[in-house]
Amino acid sequence: MSIKPPLDLASASKVLKNSKRILILGAPGAGKSTLACHLSNKLKKPIISLDQYYWQNDWKPLSHEAFVRICLDLVKKDEWIMEGNFGMTFDIRWSRADMVIFLDPSPWLCFLRQLKRFLLPKSAPLRPAHCKERVNLQLFWLTMKFRKSHGLLIEKKMREKFPSMPFLRIEKIKELTS
Repeated sequence: MSIKPPLDLASASKVLKNSKRILILGAPGAGKSTLACHLSNKLKKPIISLDQYYWQNDWKPLSHEAFVRICLDLVKKDEWIMEGNFGMTFDIRWSRADMVIFLDPSPWLCFLRQLKRFLLPKSAPLRPAHCKERVNLQLFWLTMKFRKSHGLLIEKKMREKFPSMPFLRIEKIKELTS
């Protein structure tokens, strides 16, 4: 089976309207939560923000096994807009998604958004309430290298395993929200 090319915006809009389960991926600060909120309002679908399930008090991660179990339950829902990366659950989520949107803005824009969330915590509505926003060197480097390392690997792996999955890569959220 050949891999379908990424969708253009016009095609993506049509697929979005008929999708029951939409998965949004991208670097920290890419705009996953912002897009999820916009699409939820527009399409009247519930948001599943994986940060809410994975991160415990003070950014302590849930165990791998427990998080996988949670994801197995979450994907069973009839409709959702799910945002978050968490590579250990990609196969679980990809197999149930009707469409994947990969946000790919400039790493510097992502970092500026992280700073904004740090300075204005209310600007991150889906952030777990029990985790204070953070900016640190590890997050900075992850963000800077995400596009050329993680992003390419995520897309490659997904497109190989699910070659007919409708896939949209965008740099600017405004492309979908205007």
